[in-house]
Amino acid sequence: MSARIPNTSSTNTAASIAAHVRLRRRQRGLSAAEVARLAGLSKATMSAVEAGNGNPTVETLDAIAIALRIPLTDLLSTEYSIESTIQHREPYDPSAPSQQLLHRLGAGRTIEVWHLTLPPNSTLDGVPHSPGTVEHILVNSGSFHAGQTSEPQALSTGDFFLFLADRPHRYVTADKSVDATVIMASPLSV
Repeated sequence: MSARIPNTSSTNTAASIAAHVRLRRRQRGLSAAEVARLAGLSKATMSAVEAGNGNPTVETLDAIAIALRIPLTDLLSTEYSIESTIQHREPYDPSAPSQQLLHRLGAGRTIEVWHLTLPPNSTLDGVPHSPGTVEHILVNSGSFHAGQTSEPQALSTGDFFLFLADRPHRYVTADKSVDATVIMASPLSV
């Protein structure tokens, strides 16, 4: 009789995904049943994912990520480091076309583009994303403070800001609403 050797790679991956799902769910203040409902999954499926059992499909993990309002890669993990960068809009002639390179994203990342609107006098706290996730914010209209909770930056229409978003971060408006494009770049892992 031969002994079966467990696949420790997939076991470790399942445990890692389970830990990330539980962490992100708790950060959002949701129960597993609430996330299952929002994701259109059965409670049994959600329970299996959080227990690290089975082999969840990408579609299942994507549904969970959408329900938690986070990038899919937040359920996966890797190490990464980057310096925050703010770039104010360069002067331009409004009667002529203008191009300005804001930042070049390297290979080996998952990219998600989000449209962010914030009403006046509001605060939106962002949960820390997976290690190495970088948020790129382009302010379409309005002004607000954004970035890591410990170092928020003042941003105005036309400004571009990028920061490492794997720690607590927030967006705070004053007396006017804000419209921004947020691009999340997360390292590929597992």
